[in-house]
Amino acid sequence: MSKQSEPNSMNLFIDMDGTFVEYRYHHKINAKTNDFARKDFFQREILWYMVQKITRYIEELKIDWNNVYILTALPQNAFKSGLPVKQKIMHQAFPLIPSVNLLTPVWDNSNPGNLERIKVVYFENHFQRRLTTKDILIDDELPYLRRWEKNGGTALHISSLLKD
Repeated sequence: MSKQSEPNSMNLFIDMDGTFVEYRYHHKINAKTNDFARKDFFQREILWYMVQKITRYIEELKIDWNNVYILTALPQNAFKSGLPVKQKIMHQAFPLIPSVNLLTPVWDNSNPGNLERIKVVYFENHFQRRLTTKDILIDDELPYLRRWEKNGGTALHISSLLKD
């Protein structure tokens, strides 16, 4: 499972917030730093139509569920409260993804500079290898997608799955 991702197998990395989970918090898109620590911050609605689209994509490409990962960053001041909620959401939305495939890079929300690098850096440190075109990231944020592609991976904006 985790740590077994190899460059010759197709690997799918799915962002959570804004991709298959509602991103808004109290009817606002941008949360404040102190919002992250609130107990209800990560408890948002699963977007089931997006889960269906992502599942169909996985099945069409015949990606092994052991090679499907949720790659979702957590702010440092909310790691303890956010991790169990993200684990629960992952299991509800994608029960076939192994528990160890929830990858949660932590970022210092008091200094968010170069946040778009966090997923690539986490990938390289976690798997001890560089990205290849067989490492696909589905995300809603263009900076993450651009950085992923710039470093050798395949980037797919979530809107690309909405056609049909």
